[in-house]
Amino acid sequence: FRSYSAEEWGFVYPERSQRTFSADYPDAWESIKKMDNGVFRTSESTFIFTTVYPLMDPRMDLPKSMWKVAHDLQEGYFWHLVSYVPHTLLYERTADHRRQLYTSGGAIGFAFLAISVLVAMTRRRKLIAETERAEDASIFINNPAPVIRADSAGNVVKTNPAADRFFPAARDAKRDIQIFSNFNLIDVDHLGYNSSYQFEQHVGDRYFFFTVKRNPSDGSFIFYGSDITSRKEIQKEILRLSTAVEQSATAILITDLDGTINFANRACSRTSGYPTGDLIGKNTRIFKSGIQETEIYDELWKTITNGNVWSGEMLNRRKDGGLYWEEVSISPIRDDVGTLSGYLAVKEDISG
Repeated sequence: FRSYSAEEWGFVYPERSQRTFSADYPDAWESIKKMDNGVFRTSESTFIFTTVYPLMDPRMDLPKSMWKVAHDLQEGYFWHLVSYVPHTLLYERTADHRRQLYTSGGAIGFAFLAISVLVAMTRRRKLIAETERAEDASIFINNPAPVIRADSAGNVVKTNPAADRFFPAARDAKRDIQIFSNFNLIDVDHLGYNSSYQFEQHVGDRYFFFTVKRNPSDGSFIFYGSDITSRKEIQKEILRLSTAVEQSATAILITDLDGTINFANRACSRTSGYPTGDLIGKNTRIFKSGIQETEIYDELWKTITNGNVWSGEMLNRRKDGGLYWEEVSISPIRDDVGTLSGYLAVKEDISG
């Protein structure tokens, strides 16, 4: 064909000059005319094509004076050579070969296929195993928490940088795992492969929580540590506060939003005459004397439900029926997002 307009020349035979490739195979022509060579496939046929520039063929032996002219002309003068193969013809031509393969060579072909599948599966398993090992190594090394591996006898065989930092003794190979004072190898000797053993370890000013798991392949142990120092400090602070509140000479109550008592210290029990166990779960109405004006209680609840502190004197009744005056301060309690969750009452007996 000459140029990008196949309609200009059509096929080379005079009797077919009115028949063009682009008219017979428009989809193929749209792709072929844009490239020098390649393959174009449809559901029915395959076209294999290349492009020839006859003016630049070295066998033409053009004089040097014509080289530039030929070069300028080549962009507009070339041939597309196309090989057209219908799929039906291809199927027919290969049918005999396929039948021969299925009959005489079927066993060989099946064996080859089976071997290929096995090789592919082996390679895939190997790749997965290598990837998992690389991930495990990365997690082991880069883990900010201590990780220690010990053999089935409890001897340290490997530590990550965090373990070296917090447990210098673990860096020495063949050291018994008893570097942990709170760990006993006997406790985990019976440890199953799907279970774990846990213990806490205090090192200097740090606290660690370890989970021990057993490796099913060789019976070795892996110690996964977690720094719980912050949690321990919070627990200590809570203990100090609760001890201070419990031992305070001032009566202290904590209630929910409805006034149900959740906590009462010893001073509250001494003042009211109610054992602590009798107060928990009861409503603060248990202290009402029935003498004070209801307006005082209305003002109290209006103030604290609006999130404000109420202070004043209240005439209350003990368990034995006796009356006593208290200086009371009630403050709202808010959770970590600022939502009102309860009330704190601090009371002092002023009966004299």
